[in-house]
Amino acid sequence: MALNKNPEQIALDQSGKLLLQLGWVIQNKNQINFHIGEDQSVWEFRTDSGRANYILFVGDKPAELNANYQINR
Repeated sequence: MALNKNPEQIALDQSGKLLLQLGWVIQNKNQINFHIGEDQSVWEFRTDSGRANYILFVGDKPAELNANYQINR
């Protein structure tokens, strides 16, 4: 466990490791490229209702927001 991390940061680190193990590409919100893989995870994505920790895209379509709220495809 890393020092000086709050529980949310620790959970996001664990989520990131799992997504990478499952073959997802993790990207920064400022450098999104949907052509580098089918399954994308974009971190700290801004939505109309606020910041999402991450949003999952399949192709260029959003599939899941924060792992808790489903978005219609």
